[in-house]
Amino acid sequence: MDNDVKSASRTIEVLDLLASHADGLTLLEIAGALGCPKSSAHALLATLARKHVVAAAPTARGSVFKLGHHIFEIGQAYASNVDLIRDSRDIVRRLVDTCLETMHVAALDGGQVVYLAKEEGRQPMRMVSALGRRFPAYGTGVGKVLLAGLDDSAVGDLFPTAEQMPRLTPNTIDDPARLIAELAETRRRGYAVETEESSVGLGCIAVPVYDSSALVAAMSMSVPTARFPQERRDELLVQLQAGARELSTRLGASSYPSQISPGTTRCL
Repeated sequence: MDNDVKSASRTIEVLDLLASHADGLTLLEIAGALGCPKSSAHALLATLARKHVVAAAPTARGSVFKLGHHIFEIGQAYASNVDLIRDSRDIVRRLVDTCLETMHVAALDGGQVVYLAKEEGRQPMRMVSALGRRFPAYGTGVGKVLLAGLDDSAVGDLFPTAEQMPRLTPNTIDDPARLIAELAETRRRGYAVETEESSVGLGCIAVPVYDSSALVAAMSMSVPTARFPQERRDELLVQLQAGARELSTRLGASSYPSQISPGTTRCL
């Protein structure tokens, strides 16, 4: 049993490693990163390759391993069975058609947000987000909403000192006390505002998404700051809240609170 569990853990480590290296890694690079013998890494990769979970490809560096197509199939199967992801896609696409701005839906995993849905706006702009990508929660609108649904003590455990909050831009909140104060304001008004804290030149508004028992995600709209005056923000907020309310109803929420209560966020 111990060997089985160890093999399963090592498999996850390989997949996580390859997921963070889009160009692929050689056998020696994988063995070195995992701290295991080359023979052990080869045996594991050979098994995963037979199942099409990883795939080998020739490059100038030699043969490298990348994630295989079966990972995509597994991910699609997961997404098709999760109402949050499936229904998020439907709603964010409709909102983008109406508002023309980029939309995200994200959930909280520890001190990071994980993007579950994204729909590009109809006007080009450069963003750091991508489906499945993780990003520090303190530096994003969706992250502020999700952190607002935690108790202050839980937020303090995630970000006890400024060292845990490196700046993403010159405007990023990098002080735990400032973050706690910002989350108090986010709870009071029921939504988060972010101005050039994750990406220079971009602003964001974000609102909570609920299921029948918890705050499970946040939905946001990102807009270049050059065309994001207060009146535009107010206009988009109304539509964003309507979309989040609809998604919450689909997920089983019986009401949509006007404020965010601490202790309500459910992490992944």
